[in-house]
Amino acid sequence: MFRSQFRLTAFEEKGLLQMCLFAVILYLKAWFMAPLAASAPLQDLSLLQDLYEYRQHNEAISNAACKKMEHHLWYLSDELVGLAFFDSEVPVTVKRKMVQALRSSDTNGQCAGPKRITLTATGPLC
Repeated sequence: MFRSQFRLTAFEEKGLLQMCLFAVILYLKAWFMAPLAASAPLQDLSLLQDLYEYRQHNEAISNAACKKMEHHLWYLSDELVGLAFFDSEVPVTVKRKMVQALRSSDTNGQCAGPKRITLTATGPLC
């Protein structure tokens, strides 16, 4: 629409295209789903998986986005994951497994402290 008002180099045009593709393929969905607190755990997992799969479009952007996202996983906690019980998109079978995991962690009697999520290059996410 404003193409005639700007003079872009080939490098800038390629960068703009990559930014637009990233926004359309990944970012917009995450942005619009962000206000839904109950779906936050599932949406964060989906975003991480989508970032990993974005490697087929642009590996450099995928790696950079995964690395940046890893710095924002500090807020994920047992309490936040509990919101997934109220998410209608999480299958009942998964919710049952979550309850079983909660029950099994209560029976060992030890508190391991907060768990920290980390991502690895060889893992299924990033």
